Amino acid sequence: MKNLLIFRKRLLPFSETFIRAQSLYLKNFTPHYAGFEKDNSGFDSISSSPTFLLSEYDKFLDIKKFLLKKNLLKSSHWLKQLKQSNLSIIHAHFASDALYAKNIASCLNTPLVTSLHGSDITKTKNHKFLEPVFNSSSLILCISKFIYNKALSLGAKQNNLVQHYTGIDTNYFSIDKQESVSPLILFIGRVVTNKGVWEICQAFKAITVKYRTAQLVILGDGPELPKLKLYAQANSLNIHFLGNVNADKIKSLLSRAWVMCVPSKKLTDGTEEGLGMCYLEAQACQTPVIGTSIGGIPEAIVHGKSGILINENSEHELISALFQLLDNKKLRLNMGKFSREYTINKFDLMTQNKKLEQLYKAVL
Repeated sequence: MKNLLIFRKRLLPFSETFIRAQSLYLKNFTPHYAGFEKDNSGFDSISSSPTFLLSEYDKFLDIKKFLLKKNLLKSSHWLKQLKQSNLSIIHAHFASDALYAKNIASCLNTPLVTSLHGSDITKTKNHKFLEPVFNSSSLILCISKFIYNKALSLGAKQNNLVQHYTGIDTNYFSIDKQESVSPLILFIGRVVTNKGVWEICQAFKAITVKYRTAQLVILGDGPELPKLKLYAQANSLNIHFLGNVNADKIKSLLSRAWVMCVPSKKLTDGTEEGLGMCYLEAQACQTPVIGTSIGGIPEAIVHGKSGILINENSEHELISALFQLLDNKKLRLNMGKFSREYTINKFDLMTQNKKLEQLYKAVL
């Protein structure tokens, strides 16, 4: 077994459980984690693995981070501990993290693998630091064809650029589908504007004219949550805000949901969806999905077969897609059957991890 270091500045945001899942099912690499400080929302999920937090080794965290970014952090107990861990590869998730990880890799004389996920490369303000990341990475993994093409357009070279779907655990996300009696619509994701959370709440208001007992359940946390709660209360809408919930709860709700809807949109700063793990989890659970035709989402959803793709910011199309699925149980069942088979064939985590380990071995 070889030792793999996974680097994320904050270990580990709750919304990034895909990072833990990917490392958990590696066969020939033992995951270690390094970052600057603990993120309490998801740290427990990786606490059983060797973990190195800069904040626990050095008092002057901001100074140490600055020195690392400038490649001037040469003497540090944190780095010494990493050196003693006999690491074979450093894998940084997100380009902004690779900006620091490349200097760790240089200090340890260890190859760097960088995963590009979404806004880290689509957001305009992030473009300025991509060149050093591209040049320092032995391998760059793109979570979708969309991200791969975006990286090429911004200067990445084809010789170390690979499109690789992270995948999901399709054995875990497998349920006995039993729809709820009344329509249940799920939103899964960070409660931020670019996820289209306002759009689904406003569309739900129109849905309740016909389906008075329908429920909308919002899973996730974020800055829009307080305002959305006020909106739901002011309009007497049957919207439940559950915050961050564990995977078992997500799976339980997906087993009863009629549809999962995340109508993401592109922001003026360039933020765009790289793929959308929530669509894959829902489809693995035989739940039809609604998403928008932006970024890498069309790679996750097969329009008309596993779900419905709509144009972003189109209230009419969103409401129409919701009614199309809510009104037709046979369509939902057919989409559910197709979507599970499609997700297993294209996004199964075990299959994707076999490919990932081969990619790791190629850079050693």
